[in-house]
Amino acid sequence: PCTEGSYAPENGAEACTPCPVGTFTRAPGAAVCDLCPAGQFSNGINQTECLFCAPGTASTTPGLTVCAPCRLGTFQPGEGQPSCE
Repeated sequence: PCTEGSYAPENGAEACTPCPVGTFTRAPGAAVCDLCPAGQFSNGINQTECLFCAPGTASTTPGLTVCAPCRLGTFQPGEGQPSCE
């Protein structure tokens, strides 16, 4: 079976595919990779977990590869947040 961070898109596939950026999997033998949730991101392949957005940034959409800085006049003091206030 495939290792964590990779998947076999077809049942019985001999070759494993790395999870693309914006996704991850912790499950060995996975058939799909999961999107990073809002407030987190993944900027590399073969990831087994997503990273939290840093304070001052946010990611509103699952599956992002980078967190966006808060717009002028808004802020986000915490990490791993889906929006700025």
